[in-house]
Amino acid sequence: MCFGFMLLCLVVVIWCSGGGTVEHRFQPSSPITVHVVPHTHNDVGWLKTVDQYYYGSKDDVQHAGVQYIIDNVIRELIMDRNKTFIYVEIAFFKRWWEEQDTEMHDKVRELVKNGQLEFINGGYCMNDEAN
Repeated sequence: MCFGFMLLCLVVVIWCSGGGTVEHRFQPSSPITVHVVPHTHNDVGWLKTVDQYYYGSKDDVQHAGVQYIIDNVIRELIMDRNKTFIYVEIAFFKRWWEEQDTEMHDKVRELVKNGQLEFINGGYCMNDEAN
């Protein structure tokens, strides 16, 4: 699902660059550079409680199980040193971290040390300001 969303974003970026009509599709004279920045934006208590988001309950409200997102991201980073990820919502990461053993702590520290995992914002959650 995450890859599908990133692909959709890429298509939207390319489509919007050309004005959005079939007749005027973007045809660059040279290759364009598209930056895909894998990151989180998991709401902390927006439509569900923090626990419901973290554990993935109340799927009828919104499908989200943040602990599984973190599990998968860390697994993928460990498997491929070329991948990077930016994590934002410390509210969820703190909870996940406290559930992990020493071996996983060491692996995550190594991901941070080698630049694969980065924490930004320094806040409990990401704000939704658009201005």
